[in-house]
Amino acid sequence: MKGIERRKESSSKRKLTVVFNIIQAVSLSVFLVMGMILTVAAGKYGAGKSGVQAEIKSRIRAMNKGAAIYAKLALNENAYKDVVYESRLGAISKLKKEYVNNSNSNYMFIFEPDCVDRDIKSGDNGSEMIGNGNYKVSTEGKGCYFDNVNNTSFRFNKKKLYNDAVKQYLSGTGYIGNKEKTAFSILKKIYPYHRMNLDFYSTEGEMVCSVTFDETYAERKIKELSSKKTDSIKVDRQRFLWEEATFSFDVDSSRVSPFTGEFRKGVLETCDGAELLKGNVMIAVHSFEEQGDNCYVNATQYLKREYNYTITGMLSNKLSSNDDFYYLCWYESHEKSLTIMTYISGILLIISTIAIALLAKSSRNESGKVKRIYRIPTDIVIVLIGIVMSMMLLVLANICKRDIKQLIRYGFTNLITAGILTGVVAGIFITIFYTSFCAQIKDRAVINNMFIKKLFTRVAKNIKSLLTMVKTSILVFTVYWAAGVIECILAVFGGSEAAFFTVIIAKILGTVIIARVLRDVSKLHAGIKQMAEGDVKGKIKTENMLVPIRKEAENLNNIGEGMKKAVDARIKSERMRTELITNVSHDIKTPVTAIISYVDLLKKEDLKNQNAADYVEVLDRQSQRLKSLIYDLLDLSKASTGNVEVNMSELDLPVFIEQSLGEYIPKMEKRNLKPVVNFKIDDRDKNELKVMADGRHLSRVFDNIFQNICKYAMENTRVYIDVELILGKAEDSSTYEAKNKVCISVKNVSEQSLNISGEELTERFVRGDVSRNTEGSGLGLSIAQSLMKLQNGNLDVIIDGDLFKIILTLDEAVSDL
Repeated sequence: MKGIERRKESSSKRKLTVVFNIIQAVSLSVFLVMGMILTVAAGKYGAGKSGVQAEIKSRIRAMNKGAAIYAKLALNENAYKDVVYESRLGAISKLKKEYVNNSNSNYMFIFEPDCVDRDIKSGDNGSEMIGNGNYKVSTEGKGCYFDNVNNTSFRFNKKKLYNDAVKQYLSGTGYIGNKEKTAFSILKKIYPYHRMNLDFYSTEGEMVCSVTFDETYAERKIKELSSKKTDSIKVDRQRFLWEEATFSFDVDSSRVSPFTGEFRKGVLETCDGAELLKGNVMIAVHSFEEQGDNCYVNATQYLKREYNYTITGMLSNKLSSNDDFYYLCWYESHEKSLTIMTYISGILLIISTIAIALLAKSSRNESGKVKRIYRIPTDIVIVLIGIVMSMMLLVLANICKRDIKQLIRYGFTNLITAGILTGVVAGIFITIFYTSFCAQIKDRAVINNMFIKKLFTRVAKNIKSLLTMVKTSILVFTVYWAAGVIECILAVFGGSEAAFFTVIIAKILGTVIIARVLRDVSKLHAGIKQMAEGDVKGKIKTENMLVPIRKEAENLNNIGEGMKKAVDARIKSERMRTELITNVSHDIKTPVTAIISYVDLLKKEDLKNQNAADYVEVLDRQSQRLKSLIYDLLDLSKASTGNVEVNMSELDLPVFIEQSLGEYIPKMEKRNLKPVVNFKIDDRDKNELKVMADGRHLSRVFDNIFQNICKYAMENTRVYIDVELILGKAEDSSTYEAKNKVCISVKNVSEQSLNISGEELTERFVRGDVSRNTEGSGLGLSIAQSLMKLQNGNLDVIIDGDLFKIILTLDEAVSDL
């Protein structure tokens, strides 16, 4: 009963701990989010509501200045359009978007000028932009605008304008005295009065008079006068070609003032000269007409007037989240609730923290070990929490108002919800660690579970293991740290402290990993050496090994069983092959022998029926073929399994080839095949050429090759047998001797097309005669290849179109001399 009660009590404590874990995670998240909002508001705008209100009024006052500029420009908009003030009209449009036509703006203003019958208000709908009475800031100032005085007409004498224009151009030529008079007369010839063109227009509040002449006429006159010289003045195009003369109000010109002569006189007859020279008068030209020697300019005069104004800036009753006012007003209205939530979450956080400290207790798994969750390394978690807190403080210290404006576009509700959810996830990890930490304190296992202690313990074990591979360890660590020192020096010279410490940390971690690898490799090396000596029962300890090396160690531990399985499988295979050969010998060979004997008896009988005699002949031929196939199969089985006795000896190759070929000369002559033997070596070397081989097996190889030639070679062709000596290269002249190779190639042209590769022809039961009209079992080349391997040689088949080529390779016999 007591055991059951204890289990129930333990279960209830565990459930209660989980509840407090949830409370701690949620309260921590809410506390951090609310605290961040309060911290940002207090740090950027001052503590409390008064700081935020001061910030709002400061921003309204700053925006009123921009509104005053807009109001001033807007009052003059018609005058600017009349006198072509393009830059100021552009400024009006830009400010209008910001202060009047911006439907998303939380700011509005009312412009109240004195003695001016105009009123400008912001907002796209006056009924909606009533304004927030808590934040009204009035700004007073003095401005000016250009008032439409009257429409007037200016009169100018054309001849006087003509003389003034010629004099203006002449003043820039540099002629003085008599030459000036001469130049004046020349200019009148080139640019006569009746060729003059007048134009009046306004730009930037000034009236401009432009005097131009017929350029074609001037070009022709300059050309006529260029051949003459008057009072040492030469007429040329560069000096006397005239484009335009202008008169305007530009009294500050660095050259001769364009506000002179008839133009000045005509303007001052109509305008107030004192106001004009002060820049208080603007003239907008509408049209002009010429009557005889006079011209009349119709224009409007604008006179600058001063006025006092008041601009009242305020906030909209319906704030949107597109500018800073939204955040400031939201914080002001929610400051109290934010503070309460911060206090409540803080109190719950303290209560849950104390409760978890009292209730936390480690539990064990079925094997009796403390569960992994209660063995979390305290030092690593503290470092991670420190890094995260440092990053949060860094963000809070560097956050700017523009960043806040970008964030609040997502809405405060969404931001707070996302922040709390993110905080809850982080709080779950923190509360799990806190529970584990409290349990470790009670078990007095905090130090034992620390990563640093485990690291030092493992380093000590690794050093002990590395002592078994002293030379390798010293070499590896010397090269590794030498490279690390070079990297540190480069980082220091590069002026990067971060790179320096990164290299140091990376090298320390790399040292630990390399040490573990060397330790595990040393264990693996010892186990392999033990197995190489024949002790396959030894086991390598795989505890705490790296995963890839542990897998290899486990494979080596299982190698004894694997070797036993492989040996058993090999023995079973050999037994099955032996049984197959025995069964074939007894079950196939005996009846075939009986068939052949009875066929011989039938052949001795006097068979009068010719058909019966023919049948007996077929039986005799096919039974002999079956007998040959059986013997080939037995020979192939023996050769492929190595169950053939091989007696290697020196063979005189030229003689051996001559004897082997001689047995097949009659068969080749029947098909009109001509063998051509070619030794690609000197005659002296040819007579001494010997190979190491088994004479009986090599004879069988040549028999199979020549039989194939007699069966499948095209009639009336040649058979080429080339012998070549290939000099060998020693791998180490001080240890090994170089062996020369003798290469024998046999080439002929196939009677039928060969749509098959050389590798396929050496497989069992594969024949070049696909239709199988000729005799043969398809085992000849396979048997020959197996026999060549038994003699340390090789047989390769190469097919190039209809060219059939076999290459035999054998070791040359080395003389004792």
